[in-house]
Amino acid sequence: FYLGYTLLSISAVFWVRNVSWKLAALAGLGVTALPLYAMMGIESYTSMLVLMVIGGSGMGIVYSLATTILSDSSNPDRVFGIKLAVETMPGTALLFLLPMYVIPTWGFNGVALVMGVFATVAVLCIFWIPKRSQRQETQISTTQNQQSSAESTLMVWLGLAALTLYFIAVVCPWVFLQFIGESINLAPDDIGGVLSIGLFISIIGGFVAAAVGTRFGHVPPMLITMGTLFAALIILAKAQTLTSFTIGSFMLLSTLNIALSYLLGITARVDKSGRLIVLSTAAIAGAVIIGPSIAGNLIIDGNFTPMLWFSGACGASSLAL
Repeated sequence: FYLGYTLLSISAVFWVRNVSWKLAALAGLGVTALPLYAMMGIESYTSMLVLMVIGGSGMGIVYSLATTILSDSSNPDRVFGIKLAVETMPGTALLFLLPMYVIPTWGFNGVALVMGVFATVAVLCIFWIPKRSQRQETQISTTQNQQSSAESTLMVWLGLAALTLYFIAVVCPWVFLQFIGESINLAPDDIGGVLSIGLFISIIGGFVAAAVGTRFGHVPPMLITMGTLFAALIILAKAQTLTSFTIGSFMLLSTLNIALSYLLGITARVDKSGRLIVLSTAAIAGAVIIGPSIAGNLIIDGNFTPMLWFSGACGASSLAL
């Protein structure tokens, strides 16, 4: 999935400002939905992999387009906060509903059908998608091939690097929270409850970022968020009880959408061309792919401390950038 998603996200730099956004959204949702429907009844592992790559490509188109549209906002920090919170809500709900009502009866075919229906229904949103942004029209009317200045380009790449490092810092401990809980002999139901509530807390974080916006600038919110992240990592490293595990997990997940909102907003503001911000989708995907792979190799004999130190180093590097 992430192979197709990442490749299309990277390619969006070349096409996202040159095509009709309505047609791009229709194509992306179609390429996302059709493989999901095709997965129903598929038994070949190779065929499933191919369909996953194709579906990921469609989602890469849709997500890149959404990121570009929102980056044109006059207040991208606030808009990205709302985006991150809202987009997390359906996934969180499905994590509860699918295992309870769909998987026991219809299995994977039911999951594929539900996801395909969601992608199909999303086509209705095309009516509210602008065909072309005012920012784009202004650029085309002034010069056909305007390039970002060297300073702007450098700042965008630094922003993307900070975004990647931050997401690695969060996703590494997030992926292994269940195993951290198991290592201190917590009950599976308790671990599941903590992780479930943590997802809702991450949703609230997006709305908090939207409410605060830039009224205090970018530095104070980022310092508070990163401080919370570092404290969470320390607590998780020393956790021996359900209480400490819960506090550390909640603090970790509370930072997710807040920091992402500001990092995306900052990157969008310095991207004078309006094209490079779309690479943020690939940056996040890259962090999801690379981060847990590195983290897994740092866990030795059930000792999660090196992995948590790695996460902290990535967070500190992100803050420095």
